[in-house]
Amino acid sequence: MSAPVLRVVGPPGSGKSLLITSLVEALRSRGHRVATLVPRSETTTVIVLSHGGRVTLERPMSFDALLGVVTSVDPSVQLVLAEGYDAPGVPAVELRPREGEVLVPDADRFALVGS
Repeated sequence: MSAPVLRVVGPPGSGKSLLITSLVEALRSRGHRVATLVPRSETTTVIVLSHGGRVTLERPMSFDALLGVVTSVDPSVQLVLAEGYDAPGVPAVELRPREGEVLVPDADRFALVGS
């Protein structure tokens, strides 16, 4: 069984990496085993495992395949935080830096945060 996934999405500079780093630190300090998926290019993804180890994949893979890698390498992971992925049906927090913009959640984005 794979771990639950939460995507953090938004435009460049909106604070996705900062939010993920903060969440990982807070959750790990409470004993949760959290892994992250961060794309670095169209073909490179950095996976940080729940124990702090890193895996860099340098080939294109689907989002589901990446999740499979995480859970096969680190079966104890309890939550995967994925930065910036477009994956319909997977819950997301969306960051929006523009003031005055109306933030309306949709089916996948259960939280919208003005940064």
